[in-house]
Amino acid sequence: MYGLHIFKSSLGMADPVALMDQFVAIRYMNSTLYRRVDFLEAYPPFQCIDIGAMAANAVSAKTNITNLDMPNEEFAIFRWWTEDPIQVRLYLPNSTARANLKNMQAVWDYKSPERDPGLVSTEIGVWQDNRPAVEVMNIAGQAISAARIYAIGYRFHSVAILPSEKTCLTPPSGWQGGEFMLLDALKTKVQPSTDIWCSGRAI
Repeated sequence: MYGLHIFKSSLGMADPVALMDQFVAIRYMNSTLYRRVDFLEAYPPFQCIDIGAMAANAVSAKTNITNLDMPNEEFAIFRWWTEDPIQVRLYLPNSTARANLKNMQAVWDYKSPERDPGLVSTEIGVWQDNRPAVEVMNIAGQAISAARIYAIGYRFHSVAILPSEKTCLTPPSGWQGGEFMLLDALKTKVQPSTDIWCSGRAI
């Protein structure tokens, strides 16, 4: 449901998911990393990969999108699209399928921006160099000379929350964990943070 979080990247033009000095919980595979944002900037639309020429009905090998790698301590939120007549299967990171159902994996295609003008369904988070990958299918019925994917979004530099950082917040009822620290406040949700999903679900 839209608007569940005040800084949720939203319908229409994407908003940053967090602002300076706000807390995030980076969800990567089976880990949760609590961090504080200390820098952010917007990316303009850019081409992040071109699979190249494809024969009619061809399917590419799974290909890493290395141009979406982020530096250490950084994560990014991207929305992406294609303008070429292709379908795309997405993996994030490159070993974990996104948009899985019980019996199939859903795909995006060049008509997706018409059905989803805000590109909300394409939104992904990338943590450091844990890059996404794609499989591309040519659905044009003839050979094509390019199979390009474009992206737009935000990058965020962040710093880890240290176990020694204190908080003035009150611990939850029944707290028995000793001195109540900032990391405890984040884990117990006394201190709000924004969840950043940077992988498909590892099961």
